[in-house]
Amino acid sequence: LQRAGVKAVDVSGSGGTNWTEIERQRALSAGDVEKASLAEVFREWGIPTAAAVLEVSRVEGIEVVGSGGIRSGLEVAKVLALGASMAGIARPFLAAAVEGPEAAVALARRIERELKVAMVLTGSRNVGDLRRAPRVILGPLRAWCEQRGLLERD
Repeated sequence: LQRAGVKAVDVSGSGGTNWTEIERQRALSAGDVEKASLAEVFREWGIPTAAAVLEVSRVEGIEVVGSGGIRSGLEVAKVLALGASMAGIARPFLAAAVEGPEAAVALARRIERELKVAMVLTGSRNVGDLRRAPRVILGPLRAWCEQRGLLERD
């Protein structure tokens, strides 16, 4: 990708839009039970956003957008701490936009406040500090990291 001139990648891991579920719903609507059944088998398939960010952020010279299921300022802080350069948020803003511009602005302000609180709680004055803050990785993500050798920072 770098040789092709790519400067940034949006990893958009599972946790956001589930295209397998969308295709399952389409198949059900069309009466295609076989295709719907196949989609059901792979409904939980995918790399979680956190794991995808950890995987891709190790590549030098590529900016990483962490998206897919990001819904709050705390989740923005987490994806930044895992190595993303920025976070992408879609569904909450689409829902707010349906209510009107004021709702979208209120959501942006709430996310900003949540991110600021997360930064204060981690002793981070800026995003660079947040990206270097100590992190604790637990559960299935920890197992993923151990298997892939992702626990050590470069």
